This record gives sequence, structure tokens and C-alpha cells, in this order.
Amino acid sequence: MLKKIKLNIESYIDNLDEHGLSDGEPEINRAAHTGTMRIYDGEIALTYKENGEGGPVTCSVTAKAGAVTVRRNGAVVSTMVFDEREIYKTVYCVPPYRFDMEIKTKRVRNSLSESGGALEILYEMDIGGAKKQTRMKITVSEV
Repeated sequence: MLKKIKLNIESYIDNLDEHGLSDGEPEINRAAHTGTMRIYDGEIALTYKENGEGGPVTCSVTAKAGAVTVRRNGAVVSTMVFDEREIYKTVYCVPPYRFDMEIKTKRVRNSLSESGGALEILYEMDIGGAKKQTRMKITVSEV
């Protein structure tokens, strides 16, 4: 099944000091996009496009069996896997720069269904040596 959807994405990113405490004001991002939802074989995939500072980016968010994968291609290239059972190591690219990234997922809450819902992820990441704690919420509704 493929359908057109509206996505509202919110993220709150706290920089962490060497003791793991918040350092300064959080970076808050909010965005709304129109995209598509595909449901197949127990997997829900959301796809949308965004324009960042460096240019266009195609994004896909796939939720299946307790794990969520976020892929971005274009002006930003990254694959991030959120799974409470494992630490995920990857590379985050903003051409021509590349940063090692490690993700430790604290919590994934998924209430997505064919009629919409939400995906909430709480995670810590280390990107190029900078430690951060992030809360991300994606709310999906029918167009």
C-alpha cells in the first residue's frame, strides 16, 4: 500500500559536556513535509524530500521489528539505525566532510499505522567527538 502523507518532524539536540550534562541551550528543529508512506510485509517506510543549507536531500524512515532506519542522500549522506539492543557506528557525510558517528538508542516508541501515528526516538550520539543527546518525534497524518 502506498499513500500520500504529511510529516511533522521535531528534534531537540542537547550538546553534552565531558560529564554527560547539557551544555548550553538545545538546538530545536521543526519541519513539515509532504511525502509517501509504504506499508509492506510488517514494514512502514516514510519518504520525503527536504532542502537544507547545502541543497536537496531525499530522506527515508523505515520502521520494522523495534528498529528504525533513517537514510539521507543528497547534500547530506547518512544512514542511522536506532535499535535499543545495539550501538550503531556509521559515517555522517556533508560533502566534502566526513565524520565518524556512534548512536546509542535509549528508547523507540512507534505507533505508526496506515492511518498515521507517531515515531519517537531518544538517543545519544557522538559525532566527530562531540557528544549529544537527541529527542526526535515524527508525526504522520493523511493528506
